[in-house]
Amino acid sequence: MLKEHVITNTPDYRLVLKYAKCYKPTDLYQLEFVQESLKDGMVIRSSKFDMFLPIEALESLGEVLSTKVGLEKSFWTTFGAA
Repeated sequence: MLKEHVITNTPDYRLVLKYAKCYKPTDLYQLEFVQESLKDGMVIRSSKFDMFLPIEALESLGEVLSTKVGLEKSFWTTFGAA
């Protein structure tokens, strides 16, 4: 089951990250970024980007998101990566 974390949530736009550790191969994590355009609180357009990353790539992504985007670094500890 994918866990969920809202990265950005404004009246017009929402970015959600869904994630889970893969069962096999055990060294990968599944990430699903969901972008939603909103109007009057309703989703009018949605797109999804899926990827599978090993722990090293996940740590690099977490570093970029925490330094460039401002996502709290403590979030990435939920993966057991940082």
